[in-house]
Amino acid sequence: MSYALYETYGLYDIIIRVWLPTQTPPEAFEEALTTALAPLHMEVCDAFSVGQILRHWPWIAEDGSVRSLDSKLVAETPDPQQVEELNLLAEGGNPDPGAEALLEEKVSQGLLAPCPFSDGIKFLVVVTSSSQLATIAARGQLRDELTRILKDAEQHGGVKETSLYEGSGFGQFLLLGRVMPGDFAALRTSIIDQVNAAGTGIFFRARPYTYIAAAGDGEDLGPKFRDRMPAEREPGETAEPIEAILAEEEGETLEIKGSAFVNLERWIHTGRATPDETIADKGYLKAIVGMLNRNGGTIIIGALEASRFEKEGEQILQDAPRVGNYLCVGIELDYQGKDWDQYSLRLQSIIMKRINPPPLGLVTISKVEVKGKPLAIFSVQRTTREWFYLQKDNESAQFFVRLGNSTRVLEGPVADGYKQSYPRG
Repeated sequence: MSYALYETYGLYDIIIRVWLPTQTPPEAFEEALTTALAPLHMEVCDAFSVGQILRHWPWIAEDGSVRSLDSKLVAETPDPQQVEELNLLAEGGNPDPGAEALLEEKVSQGLLAPCPFSDGIKFLVVVTSSSQLATIAARGQLRDELTRILKDAEQHGGVKETSLYEGSGFGQFLLLGRVMPGDFAALRTSIIDQVNAAGTGIFFRARPYTYIAAAGDGEDLGPKFRDRMPAEREPGETAEPIEAILAEEEGETLEIKGSAFVNLERWIHTGRATPDETIADKGYLKAIVGMLNRNGGTIIIGALEASRFEKEGEQILQDAPRVGNYLCVGIELDYQGKDWDQYSLRLQSIIMKRINPPPLGLVTISKVEVKGKPLAIFSVQRTTREWFYLQKDNESAQFFVRLGNSTRVLEGPVADGYKQSYPRG
């Protein structure tokens, strides 16, 4: 785990920016933090969960674009010994002589980025909005506009080290940057006024709140940092063996889907694996929302009910191994010429754009192989923080709940009654 801690002026006295392991739910960290700080008479502990990193200043190239990484490098399992040497170097220790050269290599590959301390006033801007009423198109428009505002502020407003995060909690967007004292007053015109103007045109209400980080030269003043890489790759497999899961019947916490993007019934009859944009809506997106609004669960992509398709697709499914009650067709058809990294990024991007609010830290995706066939597993965490909706462009948001072995849309008084029976927030 890595963190940056800032003492700030304003509503919040301290802001902690934390990078959690994917298997650690944000709610668990928030609960542990609240418990630890309770003896110190903490009055307010608000959270902002990051769904998308839209701009992170160490990742910005000289031309202003965000650096992209070679997917093969990202997929490689890091050498634990090398990671420890780099961590020791970052913490000011005495690593092996080759650590400096190793660091230069990782920086040149883009896997690491230097974060030198610099002068100026660190500021954080929280943008709130009426996200439940916002369409996907409007949210995307504001996202693009905030990115433009930060880029322009760096080029013409004397602002540097800008970052932009989209998420949910005490705000919808979080902007960070640094400015020299002489340029601080210009923040109002270079960023704040423009954010207000963008929100008025898109959401009808987008309110920025600015926090200034205290600074100083003493050991007990200014921000505190700890930056460590994990010594081993985070586990992505489910705790329960996939064969055991596929032996179960679908229920409130388990749903099995054949594909995320391809109509497999059409493929079985025609042999053509053509993408169908309605499959995601009827399949994994609806199931995720339903489980988020109930008790969480597991969704598996890449398996078909044997009783339904075994005879119908006898020829085309002859190489699909049977595990429990399912035929494992795999997810290669979903790749559409891509690889797992690109496929999983596409799934995550769609989830964050189509589910409102974005289920930040509540949905993880991993890959497992069953008899040579890759399957995708969605692990949906149980939460009691807020309600979730499935939304498509300018259409009305839909409220789904997982009930038994099916996912149902609830509307009007029925939805109101369900929410009153299981209150959140």
